[in-house]
Amino acid sequence: MANDSTPAAPSLAVPASLPDGAELVMRVMPMPADVNANGDVFGGWIMAQVDVAGAVLPVRLARGRIATVAVNQFTFKQPVSIGDLLSFYAAITRVGRTSITVHVEVWAERNPANPQLVKVTEANLTYVAIDGPGQPRAVAAQNPAYPMTRAAGTGRLAASRLPPSTITSPSAYQPLSGSPSSSAAKPMPKTGTQ
Repeated sequence: MANDSTPAAPSLAVPASLPDGAELVMRVMPMPADVNANGDVFGGWIMAQVDVAGAVLPVRLARGRIATVAVNQFTFKQPVSIGDLLSFYAAITRVGRTSITVHVEVWAERNPANPQLVKVTEANLTYVAIDGPGQPRAVAAQNPAYPMTRAAGTGRLAASRLPPSTITSPSAYQPLSGSPSSSAAKPMPKTGTQ
């Protein structure tokens, strides 16, 4: 009788030192189209990925639209190469009346034959909760169920995970007025000759 067991997949590396409350919010591997003339991944591509990853926790907390209002700090520590597996870890560091500040660390898992884990980027970004017309709105009033507490002696906010009872399925969301899904499509006006 043959052995039908499948070998276990190798586990992904986790950094030994992460900020308190940080959680994995995204993983991505850069592709050849993402490199500059030197063969390193464009810094702008990394910045865009950090912005997307940084928005994950604020959108949960705000329970609605958010917009990036500031990149408070951004540091490239090491170049990123094709083949690196990037892991984005985020932690909420401050919650204001309408804004949420997030710390993001980017770690590269590289050289599969001899795995190394290297911090390549870290950033602090601020997002603001906005309403349908794009005006700032209060964060806490929208989400009193999300438990936020000050970490003892640090002044930093520690966020626990969303309780399962507060997670809403995507089908429960209603489109915003004026969005393409909430109004009939209008034909584009013809310009010039064809």
